[in-house]
Amino acid sequence: MKEKYLPTSEAKKTLWIQNFGSKLPTYALKYGILPAAVEDVQLGATNYLYWMDYAFKQSEYSKN
Repeated sequence: MKEKYLPTSEAKKTLWIQNFGSKLPTYALKYGILPAAVEDVQLGATNYLYWMDYAFKQSEYSKN
């Protein structure tokens, strides 16, 4: 069975986006990615991680 490029579980997506956002600057020059695009991706990753954390905390709070 072919492995998917992007993870399907939320926990793995969180790790993937963290890793992608942190490593992108390393490859930006090599692949001609503009600094503004790198910053946009990093801000998007930070935003995603914030909302995933918020959703997790909201879910945990609802259980109590």
